[in-house]
Amino acid sequence: MPVRTILATLNTVDRAEQLIRIGCELAAKHDAHLIGLYVIPGARYYATPATTHAAVDINAEQRNYYESNAESVREMFEEQVRKDGVRGEWRHLQSQNPSVSGLTTAHGMQADLIIAGQTPTEGFDSFEPEFVENVLMDAGRPLLVVPHEGDFSNIGTHALVAWNASAEAARAVADAVPLLKKAEKATVVWVNADEYEGGNLPGSELAHMLSRHNVNVTTEALSTGKWDIGDALLTKANDVGADLVVSGAYGHSRLREYLFGGVTRYLLDKMTMPVLMAH
Repeated sequence: MPVRTILATLNTVDRAEQLIRIGCELAAKHDAHLIGLYVIPGARYYATPATTHAAVDINAEQRNYYESNAESVREMFEEQVRKDGVRGEWRHLQSQNPSVSGLTTAHGMQADLIIAGQTPTEGFDSFEPEFVENVLMDAGRPLLVVPHEGDFSNIGTHALVAWNASAEAARAVADAVPLLKKAEKATVVWVNADEYEGGNLPGSELAHMLSRHNVNVTTEALSTGKWDIGDALLTKANDVGADLVVSGAYGHSRLREYLFGGVTRYLLDKMTMPVLMAH
């Protein structure tokens, strides 16, 4: 399915300009409608002893931060949309929940692609540490995560596709096809292919499938040895000159604090370039 609706979640205020620019670039490339979503978190109260008859609002600073930045982010969004000549829509919402991932997920479910910033480790933008994970696991849509540092333009010129014959990887590849068709090149990498028991080079059948979509694709095996797989993928992506990594996301919504680890956790924490994920 082509990308016709892109939702950029702009609550990572420090990276809003980068996210808006990437959203506009992709909207122009895919002739898509771009939605800029900005959510004000609801109040979180701490119940005090009954004798005081009061409750303490413990996230007022975060709410004030987002409320005070809303207008500048809106102006930034509308200016970039005008400059790039794309179809854009600004959505400024008030959540009834202290988190913003719930409303983001609800709106993201109705988009072809969601763009979000990597969650920083500190500052007001880090108040919901599992924001990216929550949207990724619950929205059922591909999520393009942009690193918290660095300048990225023309994303998807060369994509590195991580493949391991899992359902999550298959979903990620299928969701990435519209982007891969626009890329100059895609490299399918099967990590530790010596563990594969099939008859052909691992990933070769996937490469044939992608080529039928007019994707310029090659495939190769990658042995990690003692390296962490996530580290090996990012290193390989840098070595081949990729500007996008496509990967399945692994985890379970009820146990994500235990199972949302491994390669997915590494990529989300250590990414050096945008990563397209799907679950």
